[in-house]
Amino acid sequence: MSRNSPKGVILTEGGEGVGWGHINRCQAISLALRESNVDAEFLVDFKGELPDEPFFKVSEWFQMDIKDYDFIIIDSYLADERYYRKLSENNKVIAAIDDNHRIEYPQGIIINGLIGGIEADYSLQKMNYLVGEKFIPLRNPFWTNLKKSINNQINNVLITFGGADPHGLTLKTLEILRKKNCAKHVVIGPSFQNKDILQKKYNENTFYYNSLSAQEMKELMYKSDISISAAGQTTYELAATGTPSIFIGVADNQKTNIKNWVKSGFVRRNIWFNEHNLQEQIIHDFDELQDKSVREILSSLGQQLVDGGGATRISEYILNSIKNKEET
Repeated sequence: MSRNSPKGVILTEGGEGVGWGHINRCQAISLALRESNVDAEFLVDFKGELPDEPFFKVSEWFQMDIKDYDFIIIDSYLADERYYRKLSENNKVIAAIDDNHRIEYPQGIIINGLIGGIEADYSLQKMNYLVGEKFIPLRNPFWTNLKKSINNQINNVLITFGGADPHGLTLKTLEILRKKNCAKHVVIGPSFQNKDILQKKYNENTFYYNSLSAQEMKELMYKSDISISAAGQTTYELAATGTPSIFIGVADNQKTNIKNWVKSGFVRRNIWFNEHNLQEQIIHDFDELQDKSVREILSSLGQQLVDGGGATRISEYILNSIKNKEET
């Protein structure tokens, strides 16, 4: 970092009850900033067991008086309007990551990289907008992606429900797919509560993965013919790798995301974790994806929608905003 580099801080939350989506996309922007020789403090209000080598500092930052930074990047469902206004007043540039027009933001930058984010109504706010899937910040290995090879049949299925899976969907999905003749590749998140039950009950043609790096996750996506996933941040990595998918909504903040994935054509239908006919819907979509030509279309569409360049675009925009403010 050069002596004259902008001074910044990234604020978010994660862990038990929140997951890792906020952390992952903030880490992506942090890495993109480093590509421009700009370093930023990375503060996370984190609950639960930390990874072995945390790449952030655990902090109850919302209780801190944060001031005199060139830029603030904040990704929060917990901070209120007053806190955002205070950040805006006491720092040069504030960039707020927003999924659903949660609050009325102060002057600065809104980043809504979710598919269909352009539909959000920010028109009454004095903000600069970075909206739509071109601004989704993906982890570094997903910044460049190869065309996916599509097999004649489904041999490998990726099952991934985030860092915690509080609704037990991993277990349910394995039960639903028990009679399907394919290998199941199950990603176990750091906050799973039923790891032992999973690995004891389902071991035939089932493979378990703990603490995967982003690169390892990418390789597993390329290996898998389809994925069954929660409808959060991972959906964009699956699209970027061209992995045909079944998405299951597990939280209210995923409603817009899954609705717009269906609208885009990348997934077949809205499916929610608590629907009485969950099994029938998963089996129906699984059987549709048996058709190679369907998977070819979906794979190509996903990679057209998500090109992996979102974090770099965000970083460049923030740094240009700082420069423009200094010149005025």
